[in-house]
Amino acid sequence: MCGVLAGGVATWNTALDGAFGFQQLIDPSVQVTGITSPQANLQGAETAAAAAQATAQGKARLALSAAPGDDPALNPDQMNTAAAALGPNYNIFVSGGKVVPVAPAFTAFQPSLYLRPFDLGFRLRA
Repeated sequence: MCGVLAGGVATWNTALDGAFGFQQLIDPSVQVTGITSPQANLQGAETAAAAAQATAQGKARLALSAAPGDDPALNPDQMNTAAAALGPNYNIFVSGGKVVPVAPAFTAFQPSLYLRPFDLGFRLRA
């Protein structure tokens, strides 16, 4: 969906979600906000992405970081396979105060027609 139909906030949230995922899963040095050198930031991200392509774990991390962008090439089966390749340390659930390894559980996702609750958080606070 284009930004005009999705709304500016939702469009930028999606872009930031993908950038944040890339930063957390691929390269912590990539600046998501407050970018001081756009060209250097892009070159660093491209270098990190190329390096990630060299390993199965890197490919899995790239696939997961792309998921918020709703890339049509990614379906739940592909995302579950990518998540499983990361291993049990990345597929966890906290239950009763204990960390429990679980199987990946991506399902088909249909975004809400409405803003996420935290998008309006600044308006809801007194």
